[in-house]
Amino acid sequence: MLDQRSVSYCCFLYSLVGSIFMGWVSIMFTFQPFFINKVENVDRSRDNAYGACVMFLVAFFLSMIGLISSSPDNDAATINSAPRRHYDGGDYGGIPADNHAHTPGVLQDYAENLELPPSVQDGIYS
Repeated sequence: MLDQRSVSYCCFLYSLVGSIFMGWVSIMFTFQPFFINKVENVDRSRDNAYGACVMFLVAFFLSMIGLISSSPDNDAATINSAPRRHYDGGDYGGIPADNHAHTPGVLQDYAENLELPPSVQDGIYS
């Protein structure tokens, strides 16, 4: 369904694109109105384009406030209180456990062979 965050995000993108476009139209009416055909009153059109740009910017900042107010809290207590679970019940943030029948011991063979070959111990790197 529609919540405040999704509506704010939609308005954020829409007003961002609208303010960029109306800013471009305003600049065109200010500096090069002869490129825009069939406009009877250039001054009124320019003022309307600036007004629309300002309204898009107001909607942009209001949607930013809506996004900030609807964002989840990022403090450590909130993040650590909700465990992230894998599809089989394992914890994403934890070390893989060996209690699953379909998962072989991932870290079992890691500590078994930490000896360096004699050529590396003697400093022969060829």
